[in-house]
Amino acid sequence: MRPFDLADRTPVRPKGVQDSLVVDFEVTLTEEHLERLAATAPLTGVIELVRNGVDADADEITVVFGRNDLNGIEDIRVTDDGHGMLPAEIPQLFGQLGDSWKRTAKASRSKSRALHGRDGRGRFRAAGIGNVIEWRTVAADPDQDGQHVRTIIRQRHADLVHVTVSDPEITDDPTGTMVLIPDLGLNPPAGLEGRAAIDRLTVTFGLALQNYNVHLRYDGEEIDPSKIQANRADITIPAEGNDALLTIIEWSRRIDRALYLCDESATPLREMHAGIQAAGFDFTAYLQWTGFTDDSDLQLIDLDFGERKRVIEAARDQLRDHFKARANDRTREQIEKWKAERTYPFDGEAKSETEQAVRDVFDVVALSASGVVNASETRSRKLSLALIREALEQDPGSLHRVLREVLDLPQEQLEELDVLLSRTPLTALIAMSREVANRLDFLKGLEELVLNPEIKKHVKERSQLHRILASETWVFGEEYALAVDDESLTTVLKRHIQLLGREEMAENIGPVTDLEGHERIVDLMLARSLAQTRNRREHLVIELKRPSVNVGDDEANQIRKYATAVAADSRFNTVDVQWDFIVVSTDITGSPSIERESENAPFGQLFNAQGIRVWVYTWGEIIDGALHRLKFVQQHLDYQPNAAQALEYLRKTHEKYLPPVVRNEGDSGSAASATAMAEPSGEA
Repeated sequence: MRPFDLADRTPVRPKGVQDSLVVDFEVTLTEEHLERLAATAPLTGVIELVRNGVDADADEITVVFGRNDLNGIEDIRVTDDGHGMLPAEIPQLFGQLGDSWKRTAKASRSKSRALHGRDGRGRFRAAGIGNVIEWRTVAADPDQDGQHVRTIIRQRHADLVHVTVSDPEITDDPTGTMVLIPDLGLNPPAGLEGRAAIDRLTVTFGLALQNYNVHLRYDGEEIDPSKIQANRADITIPAEGNDALLTIIEWSRRIDRALYLCDESATPLREMHAGIQAAGFDFTAYLQWTGFTDDSDLQLIDLDFGERKRVIEAARDQLRDHFKARANDRTREQIEKWKAERTYPFDGEAKSETEQAVRDVFDVVALSASGVVNASETRSRKLSLALIREALEQDPGSLHRVLREVLDLPQEQLEELDVLLSRTPLTALIAMSREVANRLDFLKGLEELVLNPEIKKHVKERSQLHRILASETWVFGEEYALAVDDESLTTVLKRHIQLLGREEMAENIGPVTDLEGHERIVDLMLARSLAQTRNRREHLVIELKRPSVNVGDDEANQIRKYATAVAADSRFNTVDVQWDFIVVSTDITGSPSIERESENAPFGQLFNAQGIRVWVYTWGEIIDGALHRLKFVQQHLDYQPNAAQALEYLRKTHEKYLPPVVRNEGDSGSAASATAMAEPSGEA
């Protein structure tokens, strides 16, 4: 066997090989152009060699790495059992870049496989992996009664223009080709090992290996897409010329999603983002169409607004429809499994619109997390699902923390769920419904505290009722925010001045006293700002009385003194500020001193002059007003809390401020009686 350089143009006619063999050629493009082709990622070069094996009708393709003592890759061998290359074909296969034999062939030689590539670029991409690349190929010569002929082709990375071919020789070896890259240079190529390389081979040949029943082994591992394929669907998309075919493969393990633009042979030519939301699915989509070719303008397809762009968008629409249907199917299947093992956290039918919304969102979230949830044992699975339900029902905002910290969901899935849930009206409905239900529970609980005869006598003013209402100021109106909590009128003045934007005046404030010279303590001051042509604020000063104390002359006089102190102190602004003073208790003791100022005054108003109004209300009136604001939503939620639910809500949210009679679960009457003897009653 005599190797020779193609540049010396010496003809060779070996025995047993046809006389017309042409072995003298040069690649006719510039060396710079070939080097650009060869400057590709190593794994891409290996993929090109595997594709050549598929096009050569191989059934078995193997990629083997030769390793040194440190387990580093020293050489690469890609072997296939295809039909090989005849000596007469070699000049065309290697020497006519841009005019491969595949351009005119409709299918592979013996098995009618759709062919990849039309320009002969693949072999030069592989040539860039190492310093030398060598093809050892055996083919059956039809002109010599099928006699097998071996030929060796060699290229050097430093001189890609010249290709060296050996003397052909007769052999008994089976047909096929082994590509050897024996010298990887001083810096062995990266990216050839690991799960990322296996995944890329899986998605790249996901269709070809299955369609043609080809077996591919890579570094000792079988690349078998069917083993990790959970589902496959083929969808026809109408297009100009020939219809496009969208193949969707769902994987049973984590593989990066992508939409591959493929030629008619299902060979991926361009990878794109899938561009859809499909929570809980790992998939690869292959869009096959004659309109996609292996040319440079495919990389600029995002700027294309013609038929190719339309076909891609149609494929994405099909993907959305497909995964919407698949999600419904998987949800039903998964939920039935959870119900069968009694880990699904809901029983029976939903009792309200809100509960149905919770279930619908729960199903989406739980399905997305099912891979993590189902990996645990039954007891842990039941707990995980219960935690998801609890987060949705109690605080949808905490769901992300549960999925991240408890279930350890991957960040990519968390981000996708965040986007999905932010676009789901049901999530907002759940949050709103929960907030309204909590408020209804609180109002019912407040009603028990201040109106239930067996409970209200144990409720203290400042250490209990006051502390609870300080965090539930919405009871007095959504527009108010808490400004001062249980402070003197001097502090009220300081806070008032700060709210008006006059912080420098608040530093040296003297005491505020009533007409008798006493510093008065207010329970709550709420404030809001009104957007008008000038800065205007409203302050609401609330005097709370323990439920067992009725409002009479003393209580009415006290709130008037608060109002008088403000009116008499020039430091309080009563021009740009409206002051409302109210006293609240369970009942009002009839007395002329707390009657309305005039018959035309609104209900409960005792005084109104110079930006100051004084009011007296019962807890029943305050609660009715708050319920009226929630009435519309409550009717749609069809939610009516009972006393037991309401008190349980208070225990969860305000337990440390509740009287023992409420903190102790059980019969209110007996608990009240038992507690009354032991509980001091010194606080008013």
